[in-house]
Amino acid sequence: METSIGKEFLGTEPDSAGSSINPETMPARQISVRVAETEEDRRRAFRLRYEVYIAEQGKPYPNSDHEHRLLTDALDEAAEIIIVESEGEVVGTVRANWFDSEATRREYPNMFDFISSGDVPVARAAVCSRLAVRPDHRDSRTRELLFESIFATGLSKGTKLCFATCVPILARLFKRYGFRAYAPPMKDPVAGTLFQMLLTMDDLEHLLSVRSPFAAMLHPAYLSRINALHSNNYRPEFAGVGRFLTLDAPF
Repeated sequence: METSIGKEFLGTEPDSAGSSINPETMPARQISVRVAETEEDRRRAFRLRYEVYIAEQGKPYPNSDHEHRLLTDALDEAAEIIIVESEGEVVGTVRANWFDSEATRREYPNMFDFISSGDVPVARAAVCSRLAVRPDHRDSRTRELLFESIFATGLSKGTKLCFATCVPILARLFKRYGFRAYAPPMKDPVAGTLFQMLLTMDDLEHLLSVRSPFAAMLHPAYLSRINALHSNNYRPEFAGVGRFLTLDAPF
């Protein structure tokens, strides 16, 4: 069992079919997604986590800041935090940490052992956590933007493996994106039963077989764009991620 507590995906519930949201049924909203660059951006993400994980779901996370209604931990210092905004408010967030960080290895020793048993460098392995979506945006494109953006972030850093844990109700959603269970479910003292999931980011054959939205993001034209942005030291803002997904792909 992981020694870390509750670094899991709890914040959203899938639609009944676990499929993409139908745009025709979505309310008209202006939403954008980007990296949390400033301290205030990050505090807004921490506040949304608190509202979802603690205020809504009643999870007793240790070291929560109840006075300021913030949920943060030691991993946030080195994390890449993604936020989705609507009408000036953060309505969704997720983060990623890489295993070349001592803090990440300390929080996730079992994942680190799994990585060490293979040939993927630790800097090419990440863990995603702290997914949270505001209740009134769970029928919008917010969740999809978070998944697409964190995947694009991983591509920009050359990531090969992405770990995550999720509650059972979200396992179907993660599998649709291409995640697979790599170990038996674990029992977390705060979150309860968690599925241990792993995404091999460049496994195009598997992504195609499950019709993952990530498959189109492995199109050569998309990868060239990501690589160009990364080589120019440009921190991409992901508001335009969707436009790459319309490329005519050979699959």
